[in-house]
Amino acid sequence: MIKPKVIGIHSQGWGVGKDTVAKIIAKHIEGSCYRLAFADPAKRYVQDLTGEQMECSFDEFENPYRDFTREQKAKYIPMLHMTIGEFLQGHCQGLREDISPRIYVNAWDKDFLKLDGLVVAPDVRYITEADHIIDRDGIILNLSGPCRSDDSRDSSHISENNMNDYTDFSAHIINDSSESNLEKKVVKFLKGFGLV
Repeated sequence: MIKPKVIGIHSQGWGVGKDTVAKIIAKHIEGSCYRLAFADPAKRYVQDLTGEQMECSFDEFENPYRDFTREQKAKYIPMLHMTIGEFLQGHCQGLREDISPRIYVNAWDKDFLKLDGLVVAPDVRYITEADHIIDRDGIILNLSGPCRSDDSRDSSHISENNMNDYTDFSAHIINDSSESNLEKKVVKFLKGFGLV
């Protein structure tokens, strides 16, 4: 078995634990592990545009990164006339429709090609993203469980439903209890792919 170079994480809904799973992966991987999300360029743009500094940190990775917290994504920004989460949904989808459905895949790939180690993409929302990860010798993990966060984002938005009929998941994990139980499931998943 060839070890995957990328683990893409998909879930239906918010607060299911994608970032938690990414951190658990980084904790258990021997060698370099990088976090590279498809939405990173858009989040940096929103931070620059609004001055709202990302507060959530991912220091477990070789490339420490900051992100918006759930509370920040639900925050109404007067200059945008919407929340950060709503803006990210609309802005990202608008660029996909107006420029290219692969705009964020292409940006992600530019950064991916510079990295040497396992890459975790914790925000796989589109089939084009999942297919690209597989093309890059990656695997797609489907994470399911109760949504632990609710905000003003549109749950019927294409970014939340594009993969409803997707069937090429490499593995499934149900996050339905404690974080320690989730960690055991993630370690078992990693062992199954020869990553620990």
